[in-house]
Amino acid sequence: IEGRKLERFTEQAQLIDSAWAPNFESNASVTPETSTARQEAHTATKNQKDLRKKHLEHLQQEMTLLGSDEHRERSLRMIRRIEAQRATHRSAKAAIKPRSPAITHVVKDGVRLTGRDMNDAFVAHNQQHFLQPPQNGTSAAIPGQVRDAAVQEGDTGSS
Repeated sequence: IEGRKLERFTEQAQLIDSAWAPNFESNASVTPETSTARQEAHTATKNQKDLRKKHLEHLQQEMTLLGSDEHRERSLRMIRRIEAQRATHRSAKAAIKPRSPAITHVVKDGVRLTGRDMNDAFVAHNQQHFLQPPQNGTSAAIPGQVRDAAVQEGDTGSS
């Protein structure tokens, strides 16, 4: 930042916090400040629920500083109700959010397959992948389904 932008930024920063006086003389002086700000933002993101709760408590104290006990209780109920409504709205919005449709069919050799035929086509296409042995304690197939069925078919064919 240079010239007038730097002056305006510094003026605005001083209005927010008069004790804050950044040094923009060199890149070396800005880097530690940037690192500190990034770390504080990361910490705030991790603790956002606690920070939100503290903020609401602070707002309640401000709102009810001079009020009666009844007013204090009402304001607390109102703040809690608003938070509950926000959470409900957030979950309802997520529930009705448009989603991409599930796969309804596949085309194999020019033929449109649905239902069990579609599932069989997926398994046949990915059979090599599903038949691989588990690595690191994980498996691509759900135990008792694809791999086991293919192994059983192989066993019955060899006898």
